[in-house]
Amino acid sequence: MIVSRMLLKLKLKKDTVIKNDLNYFLYSSIFKLLKSQFEEFTTNLKSMDFKPFTISPLRGNFKIDGENILLYSGYYNFEITCIGEKISRIFYAILCKAVVEKMKLTLGGAEFDFVSIIPSGRNSNQKYGVKILKRGKIYNKIKFSFISPTAFRRKRINYLFPEPYTVFSSIYRRYLKFGGKEFRNITEKNLSDLIVVSKYNIKKAVFSVKGDIVRGFVG
Repeated sequence: MIVSRMLLKLKLKKDTVIKNDLNYFLYSSIFKLLKSQFEEFTTNLKSMDFKPFTISPLRGNFKIDGENILLYSGYYNFEITCIGEKISRIFYAILCKAVVEKMKLTLGGAEFDFVSIIPSGRNSNQKYGVKILKRGKIYNKIKFSFISPTAFRRKRINYLFPEPYTVFSSIYRRYLKFGGKEFRNITEKNLSDLIVVSKYNIKKAVFSVKGDIVRGFVG
C-alpha cells in the first residue's frame, strides 16, 4: 500500500479577516481546485464513504478572535496525505500544475498564492510520496499524531479522547476499504484486548463541521 504526503506552501499578500471555519474553507477550496482540473475524479471522491486523503490544518501566522480569524500576510503551509498510487499521482499532478501556473487558493475571502509543493517523509526524493506498510514487516509499536482536530463517533456518542478501539477499528475499516487484506485472528471485537497505550500527550480541541461545533482532540 502506498501512502504519500505532500507539503504545500502558500503566500498571503495582505492581512485578511475571515470567519472562524478555516478547516472547512481549506477542504472546500481543495475540492474546488480538483473539480476544475478533473471533474469526474472529484465526483467519485465525494461519493466515497471514506475519503482516501486527509488535509492538515493550515499553519502560519493568524489570530482567532471569537467568530473570526485574522490572517496576517506572509507564508503558510499545510499537508495533504493520500492513500493509493492512483490517488497520489492525480493529487500530485494537479497540485504541481497549481504551483507552476501560479493559481490562487481562496479561503473564505483570503486569497493565497501557491508557492511550492514538496513530497515529505521518508524517501522524499520519490516523485509523489512515500511507501510505507511494507509487506511482512511487523510493527510492535505505532506512534500516531493527530495533527488536525479529531473526534471519533460511535453509537451517537462523540469521544473526547482517542480510545484504542475507536482509533484502530476506524483505521482497520479504511484499510480494508482501500484494498488491504484481512488480519487473521483480529476482529473489531477483540481489538481492545490486543492494544495497550504506553504514552500519550492529548489536548482537547474544538472545531467546526458544516457549521456545527464538535469537541475533539489533538496530540
